[in-house]
Formats: sequence, C-alpha cells, structure tokens
Amino acid sequence: ITLASIAGASAVILLGARLNLYPQLKKILLYVALPCALIAIFYLLRVETHYLGDGLLRAKELEVGIWWLPTEPLAQFANYIVFRVTSVLFGFSGTTAIETVSCIGGLLYYFGLLYFVRTICRDTSAQLLIFVLLYFSGMTVLFCGYAETYMLLPGLMAIFFASGVKAANGQSSP
Repeated sequence: ITLASIAGASAVILLGARLNLYPQLKKILLYVALPCALIAIFYLLRVETHYLGDGLLRAKELEVGIWWLPTEPLAQFANYIVFRVTSVLFGFSGTTAIETVSCIGGLLYYFGLLYFVRTICRDTSAQLLIFVLLYFSGMTVLFCGYAETYMLLPGLMAIFFASGVKAANGQSSP
C-alpha cells in the first residue's frame, strides 16, 4: 500500500503539473470525479474494527438521542443529524452514521486543502506536492469510516489556516 501510494503521489506530482486540459474538463475532474473517486476509496478501504471506545460510545449515545456534548459539540451534532436522516432513510445504526460522517470529513478535507494550497502558492507543482503530502498523511485513515469524533477537524483546520494566511496577507479581514 505504501509503494502504491508513493507511486500514485509521484505520478500526480510529475504528470499533474503538465496536464493541459480544457478548463471545463479540469473543473469536472477536480470538483466531481476526484471527490467521487475518494469516496469510493474511503468506502473500499473502510475500517472494520474500531479500536477506541469513544467512537462506539458516541454511536450508542446517538441511538438514545444524545445530540449535545460540551466537549465535542460540532462532531456530536453533525453525527446526530446524519444519524437522524440516515436511520430513517436507510436504517443506519449510530456506528454507520458516524462512518458516513467520516467519509464526508474526507471530502471536507479535500476541498479545504484545495483552498489552502491555492492560497499559499501559485505554482502548480508546489500545490500538488503540498496537497499530496498533506492529504495522504496518516490522518487519512480517519476518513475510511473510522468511528471517532474528530474527522471533521482536518478540513476545518485547512480552511482556518488558508483564511489566516489570506488575512495575514491583507487579502481578507480577520
């Protein structure tokens, strides 16, 4: 898996910068095709054993109706909303709903990193390198259906950092 990841990342970095596509095709690839491929990867590589008890505890709390936790308000509320919708529509359990939020967190991180790399540099090769290094780090396992409560944080942090860089450069207000 490590060798395949390195080979894939190298191909993206070396070929991606030289890829000349029509702007519309590039947008479809970047904003539709790649996110769909990521969802497929997250689903196919989903975690089958959840080692930490917090995520499973949170899933049981969702099932009994607990939507507010003062220590993890965003994650618990997001998990609760997804659980309420998916349990009615698809019969999802609390764990399956959290796994769904995990995959959504991967998409949030993808789009957050796109915003971040475009904010910090203009060179396409540098953007690709930074994106690949950050996206395919160890935290990517959080997006493979891992039942925990911090899978939205990487995406929100990428957006926060990009916004901070823009504010520091005078491109937006603090």
